[in-house]
Amino acid sequence: MRKYILLLLLFFFTILMIRITIAYIPIQTDVAFLRIKQDYIDNKHWLSSFFIHAFTSTFLLLAGFTQFSGYILKK
Repeated sequence: MRKYILLLLLFFFTILMIRITIAYIPIQTDVAFLRIKQDYIDNKHWLSSFFIHAFTSTFLLLAGFTQFSGYILKK
């Protein structure tokens, strides 16, 4: 039962992150979280790091589903 609750929570947060990330496609600096970070968007290193963080987080959350597979964990 606990496993299914954790899967449901992971699914919820994965969908939430996908919805948040879609707002930045195509790469925009005047949406969502970046609206309050206008002082930093001129810094190319900060902006690159932000987009890398935002776009890869979805893949990492999806990879989290493998942690619930007994088959994958045994291999």
